[in-house]
Amino acid sequence: MKPISPAQYAALMTRNAAVVEDRVQDALARAAGQGAKLARQQTREVDRVDTGRFAEGWKSEARDDVGGAAVYNDAQHAPYVDDGRRAGGAPPPIGALVRWVERRLGLGGDHAWAVARTISRRIAARGIVGAQIAKWLGDKLKPIARAEVEKELRELVR
Repeated sequence: MKPISPAQYAALMTRNAAVVEDRVQDALARAAGQGAKLARQQTREVDRVDTGRFAEGWKSEARDDVGGAAVYNDAQHAPYVDDGRRAGGAPPPIGALVRWVERRLGLGGDHAWAVARTISRRIAARGIVGAQIAKWLGDKLKPIARAEVEKELRELVR
């Protein structure tokens, strides 16, 4: 076998680095896909499902620009459901609570509005504990992502 020049060696290492980067990116994207599925399941298990938009809002995407992948929830109310609301903050919008009261409590008309106003004031005063799905998912995804990357690198070495 003929020895290669330093320039050829540098070119080879650059190509190898690009291949490794692509394979790791693929592994992270797969892990994020699994994470979105786990988040949907966990949301249903902790009973934070009303209309289903929060549970179905968990998505994954590859972030090629930063070299990774992400799991996120695109439901409009996701931050409030997952992170909660602190006590003493602004009250939630009554209109959204009226729809919740109608669905969950089976009330309508003026009675639904009155109950929604009471709930809104109590949420503002006491806050709400969030579901913490994203935090839970972070712990669950670490070993999954590690295993996916290891599997990808083992296949690359073969």
